[in-house]
Amino acid sequence: MQRSVFVDNIISGCESEIEAESYFHQANDVMSSANLPLQAWGFSGQEMEKRLADKGAIETASESKTLGLVWNRAADSLSVQIPNVPVPAERATKRDVLKGVASFYDPLGFYSPLATSAKILLQDLCIKGVKLDDELADDDLKKWIEIVNSILKATKEKIMSVKRSYFGDISVIRDLHVFCDASRRAYGSVAYFVHQKEVSFVQSKVRKTPIKDQKREGERELSISEADLMAAYFGVLIASTIISALGPLGIKLPVFLWSDSQIVQYWI
Repeated sequence: MQRSVFVDNIISGCESEIEAESYFHQANDVMSSANLPLQAWGFSGQEMEKRLADKGAIETASESKTLGLVWNRAADSLSVQIPNVPVPAERATKRDVLKGVASFYDPLGFYSPLATSAKILLQDLCIKGVKLDDELADDDLKKWIEIVNSILKATKEKIMSVKRSYFGDISVIRDLHVFCDASRRAYGSVAYFVHQKEVSFVQSKVRKTPIKDQKREGERELSISEADLMAAYFGVLIASTIISALGPLGIKLPVFLWSDSQIVQYWI
């Protein structure tokens, strides 16, 4: 339980209802003995919620916020909260773009391509010297409207979501595959669990490629190969994070890191 405490929440999971019910009673007893009674519980099984309703407070909402993500308990899946980003009508400023980029919280990188497009637009505005409260040019405004609409549509329709327990049983996870790639504007990596013919998204990580500042002498941009190397580095970080998380559960997986850059493979 110590590994499952996050601020004032206990977030954990069990492989069976019997195990979950035992965890429920033990956690309540431990916290009550410290005069810190637990206020509400949420389970993915409705029958279990009904059975334990008289023994502890049960959250009534169908969805719960979990570490910045939305947990749909009926579907037992995790998705991203819909960001509070208004769609600009006729005008927008660089401040609006900055506020929109900052308000989109996506800790696992479900929508990295969309978020990265917004960050690249913000980078372009900085390169052009646009001030914070300057209105966007027509072409930049059009890009921003398209990005906002894409983000809102994707999050509302929950195009990307993952099962809380991936394939329904953590013991069936067989492989971890991490793909690394880069372009002139961004580089990153994405990880997937594989079970037979099933694939589940795990995490992604993307960064903008630094752009050369023309005012600084001697500064240069990253080459594509160097950006590919940074993407491979991100891939190692993601793989290490996932392996560390699975270690306490006694799960060891073969890890495959993929890169289409022969130069990076030579450097490594």
